[in-house]
Amino acid sequence: MMQTAMIEIDRSDILIAEVSVKAIGVGLEAGYAAAKNKPVWYLRNKAAAHSSTVSGIASERIYYLDEQDLAHQLDGIIHPYH
Repeated sequence: MMQTAMIEIDRSDILIAEVSVKAIGVGLEAGYAAAKNKPVWYLRNKAAAHSSTVSGIASERIYYLDEQDLAHQLDGIIHPYH
């Protein structure tokens, strides 16, 4: 499974890590993306526990209250690139 993840990261321009729920391997994927000079975005619900590994290497950190807040924040970041 990690080999597939690394292949997909190689094909990608960015890694968006939603870390509101603990998941095995996300820190490794984020580290791999960072080592490949790919931007890593750290997304976390404000009520969720902090992930120091992913946050520490992230180029962008987004803390949101709910899905609407997240959509609003992402629109402000992504929209200028359209």
